[in-house]
Amino acid sequence: MGAPFLTGSIAPAAKGFSSGGRKAGTASKERKRRIDLKDELSGATKAKAMTSAVKKPVGEGWKQLATVKEVREKGGKKPFIVKGVEGGVLVIEAKEDGAEDSAWFACNVYSTAYKYPLMDGTVSRSESGKWTIETPLDGTKYDLRTGAVIEWCPQDTVGRKILGALKSSVQPSPLTTYPIAIEEDNIFVKY
Repeated sequence: MGAPFLTGSIAPAAKGFSSGGRKAGTASKERKRRIDLKDELSGATKAKAMTSAVKKPVGEGWKQLATVKEVREKGGKKPFIVKGVEGGVLVIEAKEDGAEDSAWFACNVYSTAYKYPLMDGTVSRSESGKWTIETPLDGTKYDLRTGAVIEWCPQDTVGRKILGALKSSVQPSPLTTYPIAIEEDNIFVKY
């Protein structure tokens, strides 16, 4: 979780003890409140307690990683790194333009061919209706639901011809995917 984050701002100190050229009586109005660590830390404890009261999916191993709002603010259709799993998990909302419904997926952060981050991967729907993610570096496509390799290192550009040739004798490796559940705007992933 890391160190507590303190909110509030501290005004720069005025030179000496004078009013610094301000009108009399305004210095007291400009003073900022003293940050009380006890109050700040008790607020963090309350927030943590509220998180544990969130409705979870049935079964063991489910961890709350984010909220729907957080993913939409930071990623939308693009993959979003969520800390909480070794290396992280990408939580992806796949949604066609103009559609109200969306599909949610969770997968490993890195592609299997060259361990390239999928954060900038292209999410799209295939002709067969499967949601896929394409690695920008080597072009490998994965099925987001199962992790199956749809296309392994295609040699469709000059750079990809070199990368594809290097991986031509390597057995394609599926992408690790994780079960995902949405409960009351909270995203849970089982790992």
